[in-house]
Amino acid sequence: MIAYALTIDGPGLDAPRRVISAMQPARTGPVMGRAVVNLERAHLFEANRTRPNALGGRRTNFYAQAARATSFALDGDDAVIVSISQIGIRQRYYGGTIRAKKSKFLTIPVAPEAYGKRAREFQNLELVFGPNGVPWALATKGDRRVQITQNAKGKTVKKMIGRRGVILFRLVKSVTQAADPSVLATPDQVMGAAVVALADHMALAMKPQNAASKTPTT
Repeated sequence: MIAYALTIDGPGLDAPRRVISAMQPARTGPVMGRAVVNLERAHLFEANRTRPNALGGRRTNFYAQAARATSFALDGDDAVIVSISQIGIRQRYYGGTIRAKKSKFLTIPVAPEAYGKRAREFQNLELVFGPNGVPWALATKGDRRVQITQNAKGKTVKKMIGRRGVILFRLVKSVTQAADPSVLATPDQVMGAAVVALADHMALAMKPQNAASKTPTT
């Protein structure tokens, strides 16, 4: 029977201990999560810079809002979930058909002053009907002007002539948007950011903690 035990200890095990500690999911998860969040934020801010409002007018900075709404959370010991809490970003990425539900029509902005706003924010809108009598658009109420005419008997008659205003919204039952995966970083970019961050994390863990910096002397 062997009557002794060998215990290995000392400063030589400090580096392996640091590596083992650094490999715990509670530490590697946040490292990779922060890296992917930073990647997606940078991507979205760039999209905000390079994708101006096609209608002109005041911008809503949709992608900048999406960037600020990007975060991560740990899901147990083996997963990290990166979320973008911005309404509409999923629709931009996957595309698909949007149908009117609560109201009969969707209001699609067609003028700069309507971009990023809802029809209810305007107080002076009126329906514009198409040739078939179906509601076609929402326009501002035009200024009403008086037109003075003279009839065949020489009498002066005042007529109220309506003038239609600016069309702000088109009315449609549904709209279909194409998918646009380019609004987010590619899966390869996401994986690359996570792997690089993890490699840097492990390299830092293996670095001697008490390594003194050498200052050259003259």
